[in-house]
Amino acid sequence: MSDAALVIDQPGLAMSIQGRPWRNMRHQGVPLAGPADPIACAIANWLAGNPAGSPALEWAVSRFSGHATTDMVVGVAGAAGNVVVNAKLQDSRKSIRLAAGDHFSISPSRHGARLYLGVAGGFAVDTILGATSTYAAAGLGTAADWPMEHGDSLPLRTSAKPVADRILPQKARQSCPASYVLRYVTADAASDRSDNASPASSWLVTSRFDRAAVQLRPEPPENMKHFGQSTSGTMPSNAVFTGTIQLPPDGEPLLMGVDSRTTGGYTIAGQIIRADRHLLGQLRSGDKVELIATSAEKAREIYAEKLELWRRYLPDLRLD
Repeated sequence: MSDAALVIDQPGLAMSIQGRPWRNMRHQGVPLAGPADPIACAIANWLAGNPAGSPALEWAVSRFSGHATTDMVVGVAGAAGNVVVNAKLQDSRKSIRLAAGDHFSISPSRHGARLYLGVAGGFAVDTILGATSTYAAAGLGTAADWPMEHGDSLPLRTSAKPVADRILPQKARQSCPASYVLRYVTADAASDRSDNASPASSWLVTSRFDRAAVQLRPEPPENMKHFGQSTSGTMPSNAVFTGTIQLPPDGEPLLMGVDSRTTGGYTIAGQIIRADRHLLGQLRSGDKVELIATSAEKAREIYAEKLELWRRYLPDLRLD
């Protein structure tokens, strides 16, 4: 570790440091946490020369600006628009080199919810219960200093070796659309009963789209019946996970995010498949979402194919 730091001039909304999540800790009441969009976070780290799970900055739908106290290499990914260094527009598809004293800003794109900044060597954070992330609700990780403010200095770990400039391959470049397809396995798929679900339905994201959950409303209104007329409501408390689809009494589904509680009492309609859960981190108000039911076997096939594809560029990527 060194005295190198990145200083915040204007923090992004809900800005936090996210790295390795809390895996296998739900029985202790600790959710997964970690990056809301692990692929975007891994890309930012790759551009900075880091492993996929290195601690990086995450924030939502807002502009962030800061300055470097030392020379550093950074990577930007996710829902990022313009990246500017000392009033000069940068190509965010490439590694970006900052010199000591350089001022930079990152603006949000029109679509997508979360932006990521990786720095060569990663941010210097403590490992807590095996994770290097932030779970603000419980004060874990950098949450002790949350929310981040103007003037905060974020210490960095120096890279063990010089970082070569990287250019993101064309096929690995993400786009953040205004509509998404999310595939899910119904709650009763294990018994081969999926009669409560039609093949597909359309929804809109409401104004609630935080790290804990994304709320949907039917579009058109008759889609309220997609999961069956009598399925919404409450039930004895049950385990929930990232991607669990809960149905409150109002019938507007909640898609559980990385910071969701570990148990819930709403009816469970299904589970977003593992391959699509990273998309939850980019949903924002007004986005269109199409929910498509699939089988558990097909979900495993899709996951294996997607992971194989992304590991061509991000060999240590994990999708939880």
